[in-house]
Amino acid sequence: MPDRFGLSGSVSFCGPVLRAIFDVVFWDGSSRHGAVLVDRYFCGSSVELFSFSYRSSIVIQQNKNEAFETSSQAVLVTHGLGSHWLLMLPLVWKLRRSGFKAFNYGYRSFFKTVPQHADLLLERLRKLDQDDAYTQVHIVAHSLGAIITRQALLQLERSGEKLGKLQRIVMLSPPNEGSSAAERLSYLVPLSQTVQQISNRNGSFVRAMDEPTSAEIGIVEASYDFVVPESTVQLSTQTDHVCIFSGHNGLLVRPTAAKQVVAFLKDGKFCKA
Repeated sequence: MPDRFGLSGSVSFCGPVLRAIFDVVFWDGSSRHGAVLVDRYFCGSSVELFSFSYRSSIVIQQNKNEAFETSSQAVLVTHGLGSHWLLMLPLVWKLRRSGFKAFNYGYRSFFKTVPQHADLLLERLRKLDQDDAYTQVHIVAHSLGAIITRQALLQLERSGEKLGKLQRIVMLSPPNEGSSAAERLSYLVPLSQTVQQISNRNGSFVRAMDEPTSAEIGIVEASYDFVVPESTVQLSTQTDHVCIFSGHNGLLVRPTAAKQVVAFLKDGKFCKA
């Protein structure tokens, strides 16, 4: 790969990192030209991201991101409780390589309430829905992010407001019936209303929530999830469901999980083969 700055090949890591920063600061697509400049001057014709383990090295090759520049489908990707948008980057990059315009959406998960977080998420969704650059808007949400997304959908349904471009939702290990881990955590952070709301105790906010019907919902379940047990994941109104050999946070980096997310966003169903 040509080194345009006369530096070692490892500096190619700057490209995707700076592009991600552009997208976080200017989440609504106004960073389009900045992202292209980062691609051209830091990445050249491709990006090589080197990740070294104890025994092996993995090279991930990313070709020119023309699909990202021209895509008419936006995907908002959001994290879970106590997490950070950086942990969602592998999934964001996979979505971009698959032809989607993916953006990270971060929030301070221990603060505010689920409805308040939903209000903020809806502000972002409204802007995407009004953007003429996009014909469809999707959401990929992990854990608590899925509950916030679910609440946002319910608030739309109750108010009668319609976001015409909002199409498909992928929930990654959502605690739709509450989480025992959140119940235990609530004793350590008793002032966090969000943690209280997603616990599995009787009468908790999440256990009293209705199920949304205004969007196609696909649920990805982790087979050995000690944070969100199998019995608390699914919804009766879901469009499709798939179980992947993974832990709770492992879904964020599993190639199989990313493949299933892309499949649902494109076709409205998961790959069962």
